[in-house]
Amino acid sequence: SEFYFNRALELDGNNTLALNNLGAILSHKKLYTSAVEKVHEAIRINPNEPMFFKNLGAIYKKMGSPQLIIADYNLYLKQGSANLVRGYGMAVGRYLRQSGFRLYDDGHLGDAIAKFMEIETVYKRISHQLGLVPIYFSLGLLHEEKSDLERAKKYFKKVLAFNPLHIQAKERLDLLR
Repeated sequence: SEFYFNRALELDGNNTLALNNLGAILSHKKLYTSAVEKVHEAIRINPNEPMFFKNLGAIYKKMGSPQLIIADYNLYLKQGSANLVRGYGMAVGRYLRQSGFRLYDDGHLGDAIAKFMEIETVYKRISHQLGLVPIYFSLGLLHEEKSDLERAKKYFKKVLAFNPLHIQAKERLDLLR
């Protein structure tokens, strides 16, 4: 519990797992500012651990301000720290994807497309090539649903450029020809 994580930090102030877990405990107690500080510290020490960014996003969501992950991303984008930008960029991608799906569920097709295009921009900036495949596939499906078949084809072709064995993109493209 909290006592043991504090004790672990007394022994090693750079214990990122203790910092992250302490952040989760503090968040559960609704001590959000302290929780964010602990997780930010864990991320600063080890920006290569995706779990820390997921935890931070969860804390922001509990606070009622999930978009704060975007502010963090923009801050580190200005500072130019590549590892931090990549980690925050991945977290922003998750946040935007959830927002895009919500917009789609609410019938806002154009806004959903815009969200996925924002993800494309972020993923390109952080060189997350693998992440572009599902984004392009989603954009293809969204444009297909919007009856913009030329754009749909363009995105399915982008999927196949990254992954020539993507069966669903091949099938969609064949149906649109």
